[in-house]
Amino acid sequence: MTSQHMLWSLFSGRALRCIALCCALVGSASACIRTSSTDVSEEAPYRELIGSEYRVDATNVNAYFIRDNYPDREPTSVTLMSGVGIANRFVAFRRHVQPGSVIRIVSVRRSWELTGRFYYCVVEFENTDISRGLPVEVGLNSKSGGGVELDPFIFKSIQR
Repeated sequence: MTSQHMLWSLFSGRALRCIALCCALVGSASACIRTSSTDVSEEAPYRELIGSEYRVDATNVNAYFIRDNYPDREPTSVTLMSGVGIANRFVAFRRHVQPGSVIRIVSVRRSWELTGRFYYCVVEFENTDISRGLPVEVGLNSKSGGGVELDPFIFKSIQR
């Protein structure tokens, strides 16, 4: 025969676990969203990237036109990505980026995500209107010796 104390302990333990799980889910879902970004273009080592030009060397790079608020139809930014890419309700459409296309870094920005700091650069295309006047973002990789760089398997630096 179970006592009332044992039943109370059992139910209160389950309730506490459920509350803890709900709090963890709500906290992690809100942390997945990228926060507003800060321009770090004037800070070392990012200022050395400004004005650098790169050639798209990979054949599987796409420009994803992202809309901030669904169901808005108009995209507000463009993200360059290689590989499988993304497909969700925030992607308005995508366009293939031709190998050999040239981009120039105009700024470097930092934002916060669940995994920590995230650095990306804003670029402009040379001799193409693929971005349709929208800001184009490219994620940056951390270098082993410090600093950041564009993915060397996708983008090749152009020395002029």
